[in-house]
Amino acid sequence: MKPEIREKQVVVRPEFYETSLVYKFTDIIKGVYVLPITAFFSCILLSLYFNFEATTNTHCNVENYLPSVSAAIGTFPLQKFLWQYLIALHTPPRLFVAFLYRSYFKTFNSLSSGSVFLNLAVDVITVTDLIENLSLLLLTIVSSRENYYYHEKAFLTFLFTSQVHMLLKIFLIRKLKNDPQYSDTKSLRIKTMLWLINITAVILSAYFFVRHNNHCETGVYTLFALCEYTIVLTNIAYHGTGFLEFSNTAMTLEIGALSKAKSKPS
Repeated sequence: MKPEIREKQVVVRPEFYETSLVYKFTDIIKGVYVLPITAFFSCILLSLYFNFEATTNTHCNVENYLPSVSAAIGTFPLQKFLWQYLIALHTPPRLFVAFLYRSYFKTFNSLSSGSVFLNLAVDVITVTDLIENLSLLLLTIVSSRENYYYHEKAFLTFLFTSQVHMLLKIFLIRKLKNDPQYSDTKSLRIKTMLWLINITAVILSAYFFVRHNNHCETGVYTLFALCEYTIVLTNIAYHGTGFLEFSNTAMTLEIGALSKAKSKPS
């Protein structure tokens, strides 16, 4: 009698491996804000070195010593490419930070207890932050020489929403500073100082712009350009203070993958 031959069955059981990458949020914020700072100074320095006459000249034909931001970022191909590429690259993380701030504010007892006014303030802060970033992206894509109308409207929208956003965030943090959960008063002081410098530069830039157009005085447009630089840099610095609020925050990226299948006899 022949022995019974049993067929060997092989069961394939793929195993799932998972790994986590943890990033400090402070490192992410620093990385994000290095991009616009790099773009800004690169465009200014390149314009001064290679295109000084073209970027400092205005309809008044008087002597000026610095290019305006619009002339530096949107006139020549190299500067335009650098500005558009780096600003576009930093936009998605900036939009993410807007929603992260919203979640951060919602954790405070003052808001979770149902204060309608404070919750509305958080929503307005989020919306103005998003609009500010999108208008910056629009004025980056559409230069003043390509379409002055849209560039101007995008710039004014950026200016208005940034002021509302900065001031309202300061107001909200002042309201929350008595909350037991809030412990970072340094951020509030720095934000307030940066906003005061920013709004002063906005007012002075408007004054110098009107004065230049009406009187065509030597060097006045340079003062306007300096005010523009101050507006840009204090805006970047203001948003960069987020690393103070999120100093203890980390972002975890989980990556999963199927390992090589293993065969096991049944």
